[in-house]
Amino acid sequence: MPNYVKNNCVICNKEFEVIYKKRKQKTCSKECGYKLRKLNKNTFTPVEKTCQSCNSIFLDKTKLSKQKTCRKCVLKKGVESRKRKGSYKRTKEQNDKASQTLKQKHASGELEISQTQKDIISKSLKSRWYDGSMKEKSYNTCMEKYGVGHWTKSNIGRNFISKAKKGKQLSDTAKQNMSRAAAERIRNYPVYSFGNGGIREDLGFYVRSNWEANFARVLKYENVQFDYEPKTFILNNSTTYTPDFRIKNIYFEIKGYMNESSKNKIDTFRKLYPQELLVLIEGFEYNLLRNIYKNKVAWEGK
Repeated sequence: MPNYVKNNCVICNKEFEVIYKKRKQKTCSKECGYKLRKLNKNTFTPVEKTCQSCNSIFLDKTKLSKQKTCRKCVLKKGVESRKRKGSYKRTKEQNDKASQTLKQKHASGELEISQTQKDIISKSLKSRWYDGSMKEKSYNTCMEKYGVGHWTKSNIGRNFISKAKKGKQLSDTAKQNMSRAAAERIRNYPVYSFGNGGIREDLGFYVRSNWEANFARVLKYENVQFDYEPKTFILNNSTTYTPDFRIKNIYFEIKGYMNESSKNKIDTFRKLYPQELLVLIEGFEYNLLRNIYKNKVAWEGK
């Protein structure tokens, strides 16, 4: 018959019996054991090591003396192994089952994401969009899977979008929200740049054209405080309008080429917001600025 000894739980201080060969047991139950494990989780002092795969310096937090590779290389090796074995390939039935399970867990609150986790995810995604790594990864994935740079350009993507949009009508509110969100994305994530748009190093922010960049340089040269694309106004035709600059309470619009759409937007803005003062900088005004400041600032273009 086995011998028993009595111990006191280090978590709840409850007395419990345990067989002699397990006399060093510190907790009375699994629940207390998990709590003790959590308390001791971050008490280990990490050891600095050199990764044998990428030669980078990393801190080993595993307590494993044989750990010779950093976490990034370990994860990369795991992904390569799963790809080689086909672990990522699932049937439509498996995907549907996984989707249904996740929906049920979210609905029941089992998979509730805290605000802290949401903030961490949001910050990580924004960082990857801003440095361009997300765009590069998305491009490589789409080329491998669909043979095109973006899934919407593939036959599968076109058919999906066509089916999803068929007969669907967007409300004016939805159109306004989409327009406002698109303007916000372009302002914050310059990886989507068109024409001469891009970040100017001397300005430190994204502009859409050479004209806008030069106008900003003139303002900085004259020590004039300004805001770039400071506010988006909602127009009555389910679109939005964002002036280029604001100096005090005056808005400025830089227009090298005035098409019909731009003219309609400006006319509508002035009609709906008569209290806002908008000044147009077109060819004549821009040439005057160029003649004065071309040799005083880092002027770009003609």
